[in-house]
Amino acid sequence: MSSVLHSLVLLEAVAEHGEIAAKRLSREARLPLPTTYHLLRTPVHDGYLRRERGAFRLGPAVPGCPAGCRGPSRA
Repeated sequence: MSSVLHSLVLLEAVAEHGEIAAKRLSREARLPLPTTYHLLRTPVHDGYLRRERGAFRLGPAVPGCPAGCRGPSRA
């Protein structure tokens, strides 16, 4: 599976859970934790994900993102 597909799997998991820790994302995607963090770096930087208190949630760049994910990113 390509990095792009792995990243999409991670984004889908975040969307499904609303808020999820990297360790759980890693298990669900069957990826090593360092790889998971590496794949999450770009979506966080570009605003597709936000990281708060060790958990990831959808960010303001996601079309149709609820009002709760419009705050500033804390990557």
